Amino acid sequence: MSLSGGNVTVFAVGEGGVIKKHVGTPAPSMTSWTNVTSPTRQNLNGIFALSPSVMWAVGNSGTIIKSSDGGATWATKTSGTTEGLMGVTAAVDGANTIVWAVGTNSTVLKSTNGGEFWASTTPTTRHLTSITAASPSVLWKAGFDGTILKSVNGGASWTL
Repeated sequence: MSLSGGNVTVFAVGEGGVIKKHVGTPAPSMTSWTNVTSPTRQNLNGIFALSPSVMWAVGNSGTIIKSSDGGATWATKTSGTTEGLMGVTAAVDGANTIVWAVGTNSTVLKSTNGGEFWASTTPTTRHLTSITAASPSVLWKAGFDGTILKSVNGGASWTL
């Protein structure tokens, strides 16, 4: 979501690769949504905007898509997994943008180059549904059965 002159820009993702965009007044009057062309038909489960121009969405079958132009166009990225991805977040560390994605079967992916290339990282034993970064070092991920884990070293290790 981004704010500009009292208006907001909000993106939503969903079933069948749907991407929708709202530009206008904030909730509760967000009734005007436009469809955005999506490069996938996989269900999209999560979206994160690092800035008004750079964002990622994740979905079923390891789907990761990225926009670098405010959501006008999206490019498919290779995740290296076929697991369902549920959540995505990012943080800037100097000149590098670090992106994390989480999903089913304890999947945790990390990219240190803005989401161009992805690698598996420390998993858990639970399905994961969300991840958020307070900084490049401090992260929380959450999932089934009340799982909430924190990392203070960029996701190298996690604690309750």
